[in-house]
Amino acid sequence: MSSKLNGLNPLSYMGVQATNPSQTYHSTRQPTANDLVNFNKGTIWIFNDGTATTEVYMLTDISGHAATWLQLG
Repeated sequence: MSSKLNGLNPLSYMGVQATNPSQTYHSTRQPTANDLVNFNKGTIWIFNDGTATTEVYMLTDISGHAATWLQLG
């Protein structure tokens, strides 16, 4: 097995040479610290409540019983 990086962008998101893309979740509410079950680090949460506003969050940490969601846009 080669130890060289490959692909269009050799430093793939979610780690080097990720095997699959991150999980995407669409919701009509914003994520909370309690939203950690069934989500992996790197999950993208897209919030849209039916208005023109869309917010994008990424799960960056799960510590103990709390999730940290970082707002991207």
